[in-house]
Amino acid sequence: MIRIPQPLRPEKIGCHHQDPQASILLGEGLFGFLKDSPGTPVILCIGTDRSTGDALGPLVGTMLSQHSLRAAVYGTLKSPVHATNLQETLASVYREQENPLIIAVDACLGKLENVGYILLGSGPLKPGAGVNKDLPPVGDIHFTGVVNVGGTWNTWCFRIPAFIR
Repeated sequence: MIRIPQPLRPEKIGCHHQDPQASILLGEGLFGFLKDSPGTPVILCIGTDRSTGDALGPLVGTMLSQHSLRAAVYGTLKSPVHATNLQETLASVYREQENPLIIAVDACLGKLENVGYILLGSGPLKPGAGVNKDLPPVGDIHFTGVVNVGGTWNTWCFRIPAFIR
């Protein structure tokens, strides 16, 4: 397992979803991003169940909303956040949450050998980049799951860094 030295935080962390240490690695990484953040955590899960490859966000949002969290969750199977309502949802987040710290969750496309990886990064993700959609960047922190092969190969999601297991 990769140990992240404390005050240093990498820009990206990732591992394969079948890695037995995945939850520990990603949890420690998320804690590293959150521990000094003054904002209120908001989890924004992006995608739609109308496309199997784009359902990761709403599935995660649905599962998270079934637990008592200290974070607001937007984007579930019943109420998805997708291309047509993303900007409206972001406006709602900023209106409803005090000083939101947005943790964005989305599926992405990549190379065959990277399918199954979960990536955690600082800064926003660019929803729809893999299918040439022009949507606003979202998140202060983001999780992406490489769900299938394809895309425009122009985002970091497609270039799995060497430090990933």
